Amino acid sequence: MPTFDQMKDTIYDVINGLTLVAVDSIEYQFQNSPHPDKPYFALLLTSFLKIGRDGFTDPDESGVSSMIGNRDFTLQILGFGSGIVEKTTQLQTSFERPDIHELFRDGGIFPYNIDQPVQDISGLDDSENEERSSWDVMMRTDSVITGVPVGLILKVNGEGTYKQLGKPDITRDLSIDSTT
Repeated sequence: MPTFDQMKDTIYDVINGLTLVAVDSIEYQFQNSPHPDKPYFALLLTSFLKIGRDGFTDPDESGVSSMIGNRDFTLQILGFGSGIVEKTTQLQTSFERPDIHELFRDGGIFPYNIDQPVQDISGLDDSENEERSSWDVMMRTDSVITGVPVGLILKVNGEGTYKQLGKPDITRDLSIDSTT
């Protein structure tokens, strides 16, 4: 799985490259910095969800494996400023382009549910009306966790007894040492 920073960088770069708002007029929510000039987009990665079960690769020569699975998450895109609802709708349409899908794939993520409605959530900002938008995009990435120990048993010692009626028992010893 790409790191959160790599995913954030990919998303930022793709949206910034569409030039729907001024350069550097995109921010991630909950940062301790001034907001960009309006209109701008604010982004938030939320709701990470594991899809199905993770699978394991065969262990390597040192007895470790990789755990591989899919993760879904929601990219929440909030818009602020004059004309932002239209710009958010244009952004939604841009996400349908094959070249945009390729940019996301190159970053290790893929938007797969882009048809959620663009919401007009305009309202008061202090005492002035402000145009605002909200659009949620479902995205998917993979998760690869390497170096998972698989619980390799190195030594096995056992004894088994087969009981026979009217005959002596048969006893066998088993010894396996995979370290030699």
